[in-house]
Amino acid sequence: MMLPTAIVRSARAFAQESRAVRFFALFNLFHGLDLFAEFKVIYLFQVRHSYALAADIIAIMVVVTAALEIPTGLFSDLAGRRRSLITGLICTVLSYVLFATQRSPWGLTTAACLYGAAQSFFNGNNTAYLHNLLGAQGKVTAYHRYYGKLQSVVSCAAIAGVVLVLQR
Repeated sequence: MMLPTAIVRSARAFAQESRAVRFFALFNLFHGLDLFAEFKVIYLFQVRHSYALAADIIAIMVVVTAALEIPTGLFSDLAGRRRSLITGLICTVLSYVLFATQRSPWGLTTAACLYGAAQSFFNGNNTAYLHNLLGAQGKVTAYHRYYGKLQSVVSCAAIAGVVLVLQR
């Protein structure tokens, strides 16, 4: 009985937020709904028939994400949070297209680099974007409450992604 009441209360609070905060919450929901994450190794093994190559591709994603943290942070500061968010989305879409269409090691490496770049665009940018968004609305003191709710949305999206994939 408690859970439906909490969901209704959260939905009402969400509806009362500004359009920008609602958009950002939905962005985080769909960003967390990464259906590819649970099956990276299996997919890459089926494509290249090598667990070593699958591990290499995943390692490239992580290394590129770490290597581009500072440059993408500078881009975000200079070009703006919104442009950084859009650039990360474009990199994500391109990486998925390449993962789906490429079978060569170089094509998969390029896809891994784009995916790593997208993750580095999102890492610090999203929290800074939320802080700027709340600052413009005069709600900076409520940052931690909003950030906690957004992280809950990402966690729910990850769980929903697993459920959707397992139902296939």
